[in-house]
Amino acid sequence: MKRDVFGIGLSQFSITAVVVAFISKAMGYSNAAGIIIGWSLALSSSAFVLQLLKDKNEMGSQYGKSSFGTLLLQDLMVVPLLVITPILAGSGKSPSEAVMNSLVQITMALSTIGLFGKFLLNPILDLVASCGSKEAMIGSILGIVMSMSFLTEGLGLSNTLGAFLSGMLIAETKHRHHVEVEASPFR
Repeated sequence: MKRDVFGIGLSQFSITAVVVAFISKAMGYSNAAGIIIGWSLALSSSAFVLQLLKDKNEMGSQYGKSSFGTLLLQDLMVVPLLVITPILAGSGKSPSEAVMNSLVQITMALSTIGLFGKFLLNPILDLVASCGSKEAMIGSILGIVMSMSFLTEGLGLSNTLGAFLSGMLIAETKHRHHVEVEASPFR
């Protein structure tokens, strides 16, 4: 699986992103726009492709496994795209300087969110669940998501990234099924 994700998937993503970025530059777009266009067009719809593979019974084949690995890497590359887009769009810095700044910012955000998820999230949800109040659970879930969203926005990153990461952390807790039931009306 590592070969499919980091070999085939990373190769496909990198080559496509670079080629499209160069084409964008040749068409007169800025370096920042070329990076964003290349990165965006190197992604594909996992839900669509996986459904096609399932319909044709090709998930177990080597082709299906390689496709899944590529799709997995593309899904992972959405997070850095969410980070780098507002930075490249809003700064007058060179793309390399913007990327370095984004790496520092995302490291700070991921460290803070990771520590919160490891040490505080389960105790908070344990306390809220012990109350037995649906409203308290919904309020705490929304509070956690909004707090992490504001944290990432405060660090100059996308608030969508904070919401995404908090959802992933909550999904890894022992309360995930309870949270899913309570949060389902908000879909």
